[in-house]
Amino acid sequence: DFLVRPAASLRAITDLMGGQTSLIFGNVPAVLPHVRSGKLRGVAVTSAKRISTIAEYPTVAESGVPGHEANTWFGLFAPAGTPQGIVNRLNAGCSEALKPAEVRKKLNPKKDRLMIISDHGFCQFKRGVNLNAWLRDQGYLVLKADAPRDEASGKQTSRDWLQDVDWSRTKAFALGLTGLFINRAARERDGIVAEGAELQALKVEIVGKLSQLLDPKTGEKIFIEVFDAEKVFTGPYVFQAPDLFMGYKRDYRNSWDCATGSCPVEVFSDNTKSWSGDHCIDPREVPGVIFSDQPINTDQPDIMDLGPTALRMFGVAIPKYMQGQPLFGARNEELKS
Repeated sequence: DFLVRPAASLRAITDLMGGQTSLIFGNVPAVLPHVRSGKLRGVAVTSAKRISTIAEYPTVAESGVPGHEANTWFGLFAPAGTPQGIVNRLNAGCSEALKPAEVRKKLNPKKDRLMIISDHGFCQFKRGVNLNAWLRDQGYLVLKADAPRDEASGKQTSRDWLQDVDWSRTKAFALGLTGLFINRAARERDGIVAEGAELQALKVEIVGKLSQLLDPKTGEKIFIEVFDAEKVFTGPYVFQAPDLFMGYKRDYRNSWDCATGSCPVEVFSDNTKSWSGDHCIDPREVPGVIFSDQPINTDQPDIMDLGPTALRMFGVAIPKYMQGQPLFGARNEELKS
């Protein structure tokens, strides 16, 4: 059997390292450290040409799939509150960069659209929150009897990738930068939480407690909102997503060790790394931007609009379950937003 995950989310990388997935397609910054350490093996790059910094890896096209090409898109953005004069200069610079004849010649105004997009902004990241430590303290995550124990506090701890978790008694766990998963019997290999009333009651209970969580250093609440995925998203993929998403206030984010699935002694920690800015918080705190060479049909575009926009441009039917609306042409208010 050969199992492939389409995107290198942190969970996909974890599944690959744990042997639950055979292959993933991931962006270079996310997977390269694991390749360099020998924990993963690089196979090929999906770009049309080899990447100079890792030229030892052939392209997928070179490896036997002619014409294959897939690239990551990046947007240009500035911090919230950036003076309008600076924004104007950035905009002018982008416009100037697009003026060369060789670029303009490639754009057909009847069918081509040029968009520069950032799906998020940034803010300062001062304090990390380890949700696994909080879940342990609240009794939702239970560690094995032989898990490491901190002598000073008497608390059990877990190594990375949830290695020391007792799944037969664990109801919830955290992995990655924004999500919390319920240990659902219908989804997880060793899940124990039943669908229906038990699942819904547990989510409501955890959301209620997290919403009141205070930073002991400041005495302030750390969440604007904790989102139930089933109340935000629709479609066939919601089941695979985290069950709860953390809408942190500015200055907070899942801690580095929470992202890798460990469970330390303390819930809160200071972020002392050079990476002192981040966006994995309540999305209303760090809105993104869209630059387009053609007018769009709303003054409040949403990231969910991008999927329908791309499908409409390529003449592909938009699935009924897909959220968002195309940004070009007449806006269909009957489509679900």
